[in-house]
Amino acid sequence: MILLLHRIDPSANNNQAIQIASEIGQTDIVKLLLQDSRVDPTSLHSYAMKEAFKNGHKDVVALLLQNPKIDPEIKKAVQLLQN
Repeated sequence: MILLLHRIDPSANNNQAIQIASEIGQTDIVKLLLQDSRVDPTSLHSYAMKEAFKNGHKDVVALLLQNPKIDPEIKKAVQLLQN
């Protein structure tokens, strides 16, 4: 996998990779990125979660909700909005 190369930083540009992958619903890419501890799905005020939710990418939202870096308050808000 490309992320195994230590010269590649998947959190570059303020975690842009996970933000874009979440925004366009690339579940497999989000899952792969979340395996790297350098990736922060909460960057830019949880942009990845907001965009995945806004665009209806339920699988991506579910993946992000499982991540321990996601603020518990955001988890509660998303769960309320899903009901």
